[in-house]
Amino acid sequence: MKSFKIKNKLSGLLLFLTVALSSCSDFLEVTPTGKTVTPTAFSDIKGIRSAMAGSYYTMFKFYSGIYYAYPDLAANMVSLSTTASPASLALYNYEIDELGAGYWGTLYEALVNINNIIEYQPALLSKYPDSKTELESIKAQALFLRALSHFELCKIYGQPYNYTSDASHLGVPIELIAPNFDHKPARSSVKDVYTQIIKDLKDAEVLFGSSSIGTGANTKYTVTKEAVYGLLSRVYLYMEDWENTIKYAGYVIDKVPLAKGNDYVAMYRQLDNKETEIVFRFNGSKNQGVTLKTLFNLTYKTEKDGVVTPVVPSATVDNLLLSLFNPNTQSSDIRYNSIIEKVTSGSSVYYVTNKFNVPDNDPAYAHFNPIILRSSEMYLNRAEAYLNENDLTNAATDVKAIIARALNKNVADVTVTETNKAELKRIIENERAKELCFEGHQLYDITRRKQDMVRSTTTSSLIQKITYPNDLFLKPIPQRELDINPNMVGNPTVNR
Repeated sequence: MKSFKIKNKLSGLLLFLTVALSSCSDFLEVTPTGKTVTPTAFSDIKGIRSAMAGSYYTMFKFYSGIYYAYPDLAANMVSLSTTASPASLALYNYEIDELGAGYWGTLYEALVNINNIIEYQPALLSKYPDSKTELESIKAQALFLRALSHFELCKIYGQPYNYTSDASHLGVPIELIAPNFDHKPARSSVKDVYTQIIKDLKDAEVLFGSSSIGTGANTKYTVTKEAVYGLLSRVYLYMEDWENTIKYAGYVIDKVPLAKGNDYVAMYRQLDNKETEIVFRFNGSKNQGVTLKTLFNLTYKTEKDGVVTPVVPSATVDNLLLSLFNPNTQSSDIRYNSIIEKVTSGSSVYYVTNKFNVPDNDPAYAHFNPIILRSSEMYLNRAEAYLNENDLTNAATDVKAIIARALNKNVADVTVTETNKAELKRIIENERAKELCFEGHQLYDITRRKQDMVRSTTTSSLIQKITYPNDLFLKPIPQRELDINPNMVGNPTVNR
């Protein structure tokens, strides 16, 4: 895990960080050399635009790496070959990484840029009143990214919101300013972290005003008002605030239709900025996201006889996920026949996902643009919330929308029980696993439901079951952070 160690050299919050414009990339880079250049960098519109671009890029690096796979590798739907990368195997086998796998450093690095944008935006607003609409949109985007960063950090390093009755257990430091030498933050409670997340998102909503998509946000790669609503729906779901989960999911569903047929496959494989149901995703660059493509993709080579032969993949879909598909309908389920692919190599059978298999005429520019929010999740969020509100009819209606799209049927032609709550709960959970697999949800769905993590008996890992609650569901606070900050405390068991 050498790459993790290199990244975490910048992980300490106490580093005296600065933000300087990079002449070669127009992104803001974080360097531990001083802060004198920061006011100059934010002295005009160009500077804050560059800072915004840099923030997006840092967040893209986070999601296009191993973190996006972590919630699935550490959960129960992936069988990993012993030839997989050491980093992937460490996550799969729950090996304790005392450096925190780089997530801490990358996200707090992103927060430096994001917080500078929020800090310097008011001065620019006074200086450039004619640019008010653009500057308010920029601040709204930064508030969303700050909320998203704290949300991910809290999931990685803190137990689920409902772990204690009042969410008073430890979360992560809430970072609203750029750190300096005297900054020695303590970990806030999970409740306080979530309170700040919601405040940032509500503030972003106000700044976007009556606009549905915000200024210049005619792209899937820019934070919009719908993205704010989508993240609010997810956050409230984790908090078990069912009323608000329903409310904000509904706002997105009313604006962003489900992708159907070829459009469903295209949102993973074409990346032409017209992906129908995408609410928000990060935009990559050439050869980015290689970790995920290597881990989950199916690649081919052409033999001399012209036969296209699959290269045996390093990761396969486990029996658990396959068992969720009904044998009578799997051949017509678009998620099975277009997204999951069966490969036979000799006497072995493998299943791989094509969610990261983005074709490109020039392999040097192959890339992956991680999906953060899409309307399918909103239907599933709302279905789960309706279920917990004992509104089984509406819960069934929402989950039928997902099933109907998958089977290319009308919703009226899908039959789902609307009277048996336990059975409907099982269906909603199964559809969520099938629909959102490999998109960074599974482990967190297990833990927020207070379920055990149970893998197939055929798993290649020595870890077949982890009971809830468990310290192993957390990553350790980076040791560097503990060494230099007397106010920081580690996580039990995983911080040794």
